[in-house]
Amino acid sequence: MYLGEWRGLIALPAFGVGFWLKAAREETLLESEFGEDYREYRHWSGMLMPRIRRRRIQQRQETI
Repeated sequence: MYLGEWRGLIALPAFGVGFWLKAAREETLLESEFGEDYREYRHWSGMLMPRIRRRRIQQRQETI
């Protein structure tokens, strides 16, 4: 393998960890800024990806 390929394999997980840490810090900041409203929003949304399944279940329960 070329040296550049190894650097890329090392950089990808490092980028992922750094991105996750930044997102976690941002969530802490938003929670301190918006309080209970943000905690309720966070319950229905994911940190990096939306939680579609939970929202669909809630919508079904409301229609029943």
